[in-house]
Amino acid sequence: MSRIYTHELTEKHWVDVHYNYTPGEPDQPYDSNGEPGTQGTPATVEITAIRCLCTDPNGNFHNVDILPYIEVCDELNTWDLEEKILESHED
Repeated sequence: MSRIYTHELTEKHWVDVHYNYTPGEPDQPYDSNGEPGTQGTPATVEITAIRCLCTDPNGNFHNVDILPYIEVCDELNTWDLEEKILESHED
């Protein structure tokens, strides 16, 4: 199930981060028979798109996925965004 997290770049600029969230599972040291259980898994986030509203030279607005271009942008780091999204799920 895809979700959206809005990330504010500046007071007037923001992006919508589309992502899939998988909740973690807690450690289970022992199963119901007292046998060794399983290690838990952490929650994960997979960013599928980062959309922003852009204007073309004619002043028309377009909702654009900028995820393919993130590597050239220092202000948006997908690792940092994933961490912020995970923190928002912990609240």
